[in-house]
Amino acid sequence: MSLDLLLTILGYTAVTGFAILLLWPFKRANPVFWFLVFQYLMASGTFLLVDFGRESDYVYVLLYFLFLLAFLAGVGVTFNIVPIRKAFRTYWQQPVEVDAMIVRKWVFMLVGLSALVTIIYYMAVGTNFVLLLVQGATLDDYSNLRLKAYSGEQYFAPGYVNQFKNVLLPVGFSMLVLWAFYRGRRRLCWGYLIAGVPFLLYSLLGTGQRAFLVYAFIAFVFGLYLLLGKRETKKFSRRVLLVWGSVVLILFSVFTYYYKKPSLKIDDGLSVVALVMQEVFGRVLVTQQEGGLVGFRYLYEMKRHDPEEWVKEIMGISPWFTYKSVAHEISWVMYGTDRGTVPLSIVGSAYYNGGVVGLLVYAFLMGFSYIYVYYLALRGRRTVYRAMIYGAITFYLALHVSGSPVTLVNNGVVALMLMLLVRKLLARDRPRLRHVDSSVQWN
Repeated sequence: MSLDLLLTILGYTAVTGFAILLLWPFKRANPVFWFLVFQYLMASGTFLLVDFGRESDYVYVLLYFLFLLAFLAGVGVTFNIVPIRKAFRTYWQQPVEVDAMIVRKWVFMLVGLSALVTIIYYMAVGTNFVLLLVQGATLDDYSNLRLKAYSGEQYFAPGYVNQFKNVLLPVGFSMLVLWAFYRGRRRLCWGYLIAGVPFLLYSLLGTGQRAFLVYAFIAFVFGLYLLLGKRETKKFSRRVLLVWGSVVLILFSVFTYYYKKPSLKIDDGLSVVALVMQEVFGRVLVTQQEGGLVGFRYLYEMKRHDPEEWVKEIMGISPWFTYKSVAHEISWVMYGTDRGTVPLSIVGSAYYNGGVVGLLVYAFLMGFSYIYVYYLALRGRRTVYRAMIYGAITFYLALHVSGSPVTLVNNGVVALMLMLLVRKLLARDRPRLRHVDSSVQWN
């Protein structure tokens, strides 16, 4: 390890570690805290790949430090404006509440609509990997079928569909299960699980992509950490994290095996466990970092800094506007095909669209808004609906270490915020919600 690399990693670790230490008492479902964790993994993995003798790489490293400092400045400003500490104490002193009947009916209809959209989607695509595996089909052309399932020509406006099948469906379903549980309706709770979990797998894994299953599970965990106190969390962790986490890991392993199988040779000697570990390590510390670095090198030579790309991506939210994004160009540079996408890191994307000034402004606004979102979560009542929504928002905000601001839209953050607005309108002038005994048993 070179001296430059050692000093870079130590410096970034020191700044991030100090910030995490200050935020440690407020780490529970805090988007700032978890963004710092995810961004640290992104940055440290990138630093291991850079060539300090290359001008673009040297600039890239400096931009990571500038982004971090500007982000923390935004957090600090907000932290001193809003009473976070008071809101935190007040929130955890409240009992858990089951939302009003009209809110529960709204979520039930939303889950039904999301399920309908999901079914129509897969009927249009003509392929669902979960059904193929259940039927015992041989997946010899897994990669092409996988690409066809989420980036083909057989359906319309896939970005909108993903809002329903990947975000609103699992979040809404988790609310239904928790409401049934807290109301003592155990048979209904088991009914939801028996009927709903297979359909969730059909929805989240049907395209052959593994990430959405993992994302939905982690968003659910974040939601529960906003709902449960410390004592209940300990009981919950043994059951959910160990049992359901193991199920998610097994399914991730199965789909990883089928995805990597065509490129494996018989004499590779890789077990499924080793393959999954290699894949997880690669996705956490190598894949995104390598794509972000190659993309930054490619764009650095252009010497252009204007928001044209972000403007096009915002326009691309419309299903009638299509274009080849920078992510497609980077895919062509790395793999010789533009069928896939390789996103820039958030640092590279902000620099490409606004230069150093734009990067500093965007990072500051991120820090400012992230801590304010956390304050809004703590300022309200401790209900199942709010906890699940803010838990998902927290996770997707924290995950925003690559791509453009439109990534937040595609991951459902805007849709989730609209759900908060709907609840506010529906619950207005309603009687006080039903309290739940905090001694709820998870075992």
